[in-house]
Amino acid sequence: MLGRPSQNEYGSFYAGYVSLVPEEDCRELLLNSITELEEQLSEIPEERSLFQYAPDKWTILQLLQHMIDTERIFSYRALCIARGETKPLPGFDEVDYAKAATAEQRTLQDMKSEFIHLRKSVVYMFKSFDEESYLRMGVASNTPVSVRALAYMCVGHSRHHFRILRERYLV
Repeated sequence: MLGRPSQNEYGSFYAGYVSLVPEEDCRELLLNSITELEEQLSEIPEERSLFQYAPDKWTILQLLQHMIDTERIFSYRALCIARGETKPLPGFDEVDYAKAATAEQRTLQDMKSEFIHLRKSVVYMFKSFDEESYLRMGVASNTPVSVRALAYMCVGHSRHHFRILRERYLV
């Protein structure tokens, strides 16, 4: 068992995501996250896809697009670091990404399907890493980060936003 990442394996900005993941076994966590993701996505009704809880907040479709984009970025970072990348990896501005995305032109079902397929792919990628790879450190967004921490961040980020969907979007 790999155990949880220590605080020096990720930046303070990501501590909230990691704290939402109490599980100790990184590999088991990722595998179980597929069912968790499928259940949470199934609770979002299509007719609420364009709902915003406040005027300047994202629609549910935009929020899901943000979750998908972030999952791709976190998993890309994990792949790069696991493969020994030593160059710093860039950050991203989620607001700019949301503006450039075309989430409103998609269906909720399409996005749900994409997210589930993406998570399954991410799980396969993480399953391919050996223990040494999980413990490798790199730099992303000007912050040291381990592959193990990125696995926790993938799951914690989606848990964070599903909590927002329940509390603010009333889904």
